[in-house]
Amino acid sequence: MTGLGGRLFLLGLVIAGCGKDGPSGDTTDTTETTPTTPTTPTTPTTPTTTDCTFPVPVEPWMGDHVGLGVTSGSGDADWLTSTGAAWDWRYQYLVGGANTGNGWQTWQWDQDPRGEGVFVLDYLAESDEVGVSTVFTYYMMLNSEPGCPACGEVDRDLANLANPTTMAAYYADFEFMLERINEHLQTSSQTVVIHIEPDLWGYMHQAVSADDDGSGVPAAVSSSGHWSGAGLPDDGTGFAQALVAIRDAVAPEVKLAVHASGWSAGPDVGTDTRADIGLDSVVDETVAFFSSLGVTWDLVVLDPSDRDAGFYEQVQGDGGAHWWDPSDAEEPSFGRYHTFVGGVTSGMQTPGMLWQVPMGNTLYRTCDDTWGHYQDNRVETWFGESNRLTELRDAGVVAVLFGGGASGCTSVQDEQGDGVTNPDPITGNDLMATEADDDGGYLRSRAQAYLAAPLSICD
Repeated sequence: MTGLGGRLFLLGLVIAGCGKDGPSGDTTDTTETTPTTPTTPTTPTTPTTTDCTFPVPVEPWMGDHVGLGVTSGSGDADWLTSTGAAWDWRYQYLVGGANTGNGWQTWQWDQDPRGEGVFVLDYLAESDEVGVSTVFTYYMMLNSEPGCPACGEVDRDLANLANPTTMAAYYADFEFMLERINEHLQTSSQTVVIHIEPDLWGYMHQAVSADDDGSGVPAAVSSSGHWSGAGLPDDGTGFAQALVAIRDAVAPEVKLAVHASGWSAGPDVGTDTRADIGLDSVVDETVAFFSSLGVTWDLVVLDPSDRDAGFYEQVQGDGGAHWWDPSDAEEPSFGRYHTFVGGVTSGMQTPGMLWQVPMGNTLYRTCDDTWGHYQDNRVETWFGESNRLTELRDAGVVAVLFGGGASGCTSVQDEQGDGVTNPDPITGNDLMATEADDDGGYLRSRAQAYLAAPLSICD
């Protein structure tokens, strides 16, 4: 990842602090103009795909196969075509806070007569040029002001959510983003998904774990004074419904995705080593929380892990807790995660998208558990010889997007700038790289092979 796009992506990781694994002067104009279109949430159109054995309703915009995507900064779209694979998706964080003067709106605006927010216009234009769809991960709550300077991430998020002044700026920022996207969609048929606030929904769920009811989460909605909150309650349900109301009024073609964390209901599905974590209850409580919001989402996004298992082991000293057993003999395992995903998508009757999936592997010498070259086994288990992608499809997953949640994670580009590397093997990883990619070129090669004959959604 190079140039402005790479720098902005890394800035997003630093500012956002997103992907927490486990219960881990204001320059914005907040003056609102009430739109003439209805502001009450509407129900998405009835799915038109028929005669399909997929476990949840699907719509044509989701494609006919399990899609494949990757993190991709502004200016990086050409890399997708250079791989020789027909990628389906690319994603980009939008971060910086809604009222800080440093948010996504300001990226490039001083260089461009089109004004603020041109970053999303240019990004979408790049996606059109290479024929892929876009996911914007909207991660603005945490770094908005005032937050709670002496608090941790959870309390900062929840403090901002309940602050009327902060939320007035937040809704205005969300609305402006959709206006700019809608501007592009006037001449484009591209599918655009807004992935809303990973982690925040998990923190909200934890705050009402006694009854899994989003109405118990304080949120400034009607009290913010923004038009979208008129008549809605000042709680988590009102927050969700206000976001849908803005989308419906401003950019109805844009898809909205909520984020379901595997740790919000208590045990962490992705790291708990116990054979029995009460998985049925975890699923039921997760579904109950989202059902309480009174919103029908277009997608539910899930993140298996935000960093390579080797990164967690070597850098954060977790003792190997983020490694999943591909044989399902021990926990955590792929089988348990598939069951969790299937339970959530089925319970919500909403297709799933896996996001920010680690990119390391245990096959190439390049991945030697050093900075930028950490090992993981998700790529090889889902897209390699183990070929367990069918289980994900049967769990309601329509797309898998790869990326890293922190600097130093393995990348599919030459992020480290060290060219082709083949150090001594560390765990029998003796395949020799010929690509400069920081994973040795493995994901590139698997994408080429998979997308030449992808897995159909409706088998």
